[in-house]
Amino acid sequence: MEFIKSLFSFLLKLILVLIVVGTVGVAILAFFLKKDVDEIKEFTEKLKHEIEAENT
Repeated sequence: MEFIKSLFSFLLKLILVLIVVGTVGVAILAFFLKKDVDEIKEFTEKLKHEIEAENT
């Protein structure tokens, strides 16, 4: 019975740690992806202005 309790406790702690690590990983990934999207938008706006300037 003690083995089952300790195994259950271990699995619960493992799941909790994995959830915390996964949440932190997703937050970091979202931060970098947002940064990349902002850079792409800025680059696209620059290209639009250059193309418009060439056409006039």
